[in-house]
Order: sequence, then C-alpha cells, then structure tokens
Amino acid sequence: MIRIPSHAALLLLLALAGCGGGEEAETLLELPISGPDAVPAEGGAVYDPDETADGDGSLRIEAADTTTVFLHDAGAFDLDDAVLSYGAMLRSADLEGSAYLEMHVRLPRGEYLARTAASPLTGTTEWVSRRTGYVLDVEEKPERVRLFVTIHGRGTVWIDAISLTREPRP
Repeated sequence: MIRIPSHAALLLLLALAGCGGGEEAETLLELPISGPDAVPAEGGAVYDPDETADGDGSLRIEAADTTTVFLHDAGAFDLDDAVLSYGAMLRSADLEGSAYLEMHVRLPRGEYLARTAASPLTGTTEWVSRRTGYVLDVEEKPERVRLFVTIHGRGTVWIDAISLTREPRP
C-alpha cells in the first residue's frame, strides 16, 4: 500500500480537480472600439462601424507601404514576475505582405519589443485572435507600455477588442 502524506494527497486532489490554486490572468486594460472617439490621435487608423469582431466597430488601417500605427499608450504598471500580454482581434483584406501586433515595453534597463511576427496576417482573412507577451522578471516593472500594429506591405487591416493582461509566468 502506498502512503501519501495528507498535504500531498490534498495537492494531488486539487491538481486532479483542476483547482490547483494557480494564478489567473488579470485584465489591465480593455480598449473597445465603439465609435470615432476610439481612434488614436496619431494618424493611420480610422473608425469603421461596418467591420467588427465584437459588434461595435473597429479601427481600419489602409496601408500603401510598410507602416507601424500607434494605438495606445498604456503607461506604467506596478507589476513584476509575470507575463505582460497584448491581444486583439485582427482581420485583413488584400494584404500583400504581413501584419502583426507589436508592444513596446520600457524598463529601467531599456526598451524592448514583443510582437506576433511568428503568426502574422497575410492576404485576406476573417477575424482572428492574436496575442504577444513579454516576460517580466522579479522586480522588473514596466515604466511605459505602448501598443501598435505593424504592416509590412500594402493592404487593409482591421483591429478590434484590444486588451492588455497580466498572466502568470510559465
């Protein structure tokens, strides 16, 4: 007979039940695109009430050449030892090249990029979810986080349901 200490048995039961007490994602920022007021002051995107992933409209970017479009300055966050995750819904039409999310994370030791370049949009697509993340070390707190979408080439890209979350480190 195998004997399991009572605390180990409890941990085993919690793990088998899917209740291991692990951290869950925390939403830091949600940017619904629900009207012209959602358009960033810097140029490059326009509000499109007809194309939408969530029913409230989206931002449309018509690129004639390679461009990076600023979407939002999320500022600083008092968090560390986590994954800072930027996600959005994207759609493309006649995209001759690629498009992906890009997040700039400024830390005390410099500015770093996280991007979804490994799974870009190309051609014409329906709405797809994309997410990129940056792993923050212990006591490594972001001083500024900025969100962008980058398009290499020509075509149209829509972005909707933008979010920033804190997720537990793997």
